[in-house]
Amino acid sequence: NLIAVVGDKPPDAGVPCFDNNDVKGIVNLIETRFLH
Repeated sequence: NLIAVVGDKPPDAGVPCFDNNDVKGIVNLIETRFLH
């Protein structure tokens, strides 16, 4: 299952899309979905 996309030109994938440099946002997604 696709949970997110990271890239400079995110597609319309129906999941959260993050910029390559958005480390804080990616970590927040991982913490929220998998560690809590």
